[in-house]
Amino acid sequence: MSDRPLTERQRRFIDAYIETGNATKSAIMAGYSLHTAKQQGSLQLTKVDVAAELAARQSVLAQRHAITIDDIVARLDEAGRTAPRMGDRIRANQLLGDHLGMFPRGEVNVNIDARQQVLASLAGMTDEQLLRLAGGDDGDGPG
Repeated sequence: MSDRPLTERQRRFIDAYIETGNATKSAIMAGYSLHTAKQQGSLQLTKVDVAAELAARQSVLAQRHAITIDDIVARLDEAGRTAPRMGDRIRANQLLGDHLGMFPRGEVNVNIDARQQVLASLAGMTDEQLLRLAGGDDGDGPG
């Protein structure tokens, strides 16, 4: 941790982040520009001093409310199975999966090489199936 104290804006950001859990909203609430709030929110979370203060404050809150990570996981698991609304069940499972590291962070490349997919599909076909697919033989004999 550096020797520089947190700025007033950083303190407001931490207060807002504790309240909202959303870096962009917290940056706006702390006084950052609407145009740069997303970047500033993300940047603040990476600053060592801000992250350390945030972790310390979150730890105090967890202790005050006697909440452990196991408690949260159990509650999310329960909500993911029994919440009355499907959207709530999906969100609980999403949060649980995020916590357990089941979903990759950051950019995910979803481009699929269509040529490879087609070739893989064709490789499993018989000659007769390939001829039918190509329109060379409809499977009904000569004609």
